Amino acid sequence: MKLAYYVLALLLVLAATPAAGPAAAQAELSAEEYQAAFAALTGTDATARATSAETLGRRAASHRTDLVPVLRRLVREDPQWEVRASAGRALGRLAARDAVPDLVRALRDPVVDVRVVAAAAIWRLPDPAAVPALIELLADTDASARQWATLALGVIRDTRAVTALSGMLHDPESSVRVDVVRS
Repeated sequence: MKLAYYVLALLLVLAATPAAGPAAAQAELSAEEYQAAFAALTGTDATARATSAETLGRRAASHRTDLVPVLRRLVREDPQWEVRASAGRALGRLAARDAVPDLVRALRDPVVDVRVVAAAAIWRLPDPAAVPALIELLADTDASARQWATLALGVIRDTRAVTALSGMLHDPESSVRVDVVRS
């Protein structure tokens, strides 16, 4: 399970690097592909919703105005954690700044994968409004959640996080300590 978190974290970092930015993105979906993916996004099959959120987040940036409200609802309300996580990832990829309140809420999700994705999305969309919830996430029992909270706080660069980050220098996980220093 721990390996899965590190693989997820690595994939999120690679997806957020400049080389994976808009210029290197996959080709935009055709109108037919977009319609099919959007229909699946709002359908009853959870696996299809999660897959569609991933696809739309990567290949439908020109439709972000229509997508972001649906993705925001999914990250807040979907009963399946995989869909909430995929929606959070898509919101980060689409640079949906208006979704930051929903991502902050997702930092308190009962499933760690969703919390990690939300912190990674906020890392891509740094917003001082997320600082209090990210500071809370530093106390998470899962090291990957603490690590992504640390990284997100580092890019936000808000002085409210300094004391909390300083306390993380003694985290039991070396990867968290390394990212505290980076932040």
